[in-house]
Amino acid sequence: MVMGMDTAPADAASINDVLASIKELRVQRLVGPLAEVKDIYNLDDLNAERLHLAVNGEQRTLLVGQATGGDEPHTVISPLGDTLAYAVAGLLGMRTDQLFSGWIPKILIQGDPRNWKQVTFLFPGNRGYVMQNREGKWYIADKELDQERTVRYLVSLGRSRGSELTDPGDTLGAVPAYQ
Repeated sequence: MVMGMDTAPADAASINDVLASIKELRVQRLVGPLAEVKDIYNLDDLNAERLHLAVNGEQRTLLVGQATGGDEPHTVISPLGDTLAYAVAGLLGMRTDQLFSGWIPKILIQGDPRNWKQVTFLFPGNRGYVMQNREGKWYIADKELDQERTVRYLVSLGRSRGSELTDPGDTLGAVPAYQ
């Protein structure tokens, strides 16, 4: 991804969300002439999000404006160079309207619990416990755990993601509360 002078790898999950929302992008209705509605739906040069797409080797840009409310929300868009604005189903603008840091991957843990042999949890005050995988079953000490609940939890843990980036200057002296 590129924003101004900054470049970074984009988060695949965020990109997949956007691609899923535009995969079947169909106009639901005509909103009106762009000149008349651009200020109402934030499709002007100052406020519109721009979604650049490469389609069959051809570059296309969509101006992504404000979403409408109601039970079936729509996003108002206009292809760059078009004189009309259109409503498409869904909240496309909510997926594309992120700061640069919002697109950066924030993977905390990534893995498949079927390949894990041990998970150690550490808490403040030197407290913690160890979960062990013994021949496909999870245990704490010698107590067998509820396998279905444990596996669901570990699968979720194996896809852990952070929500925001933090300035390293704010965290250099930090000590994690949990590990």
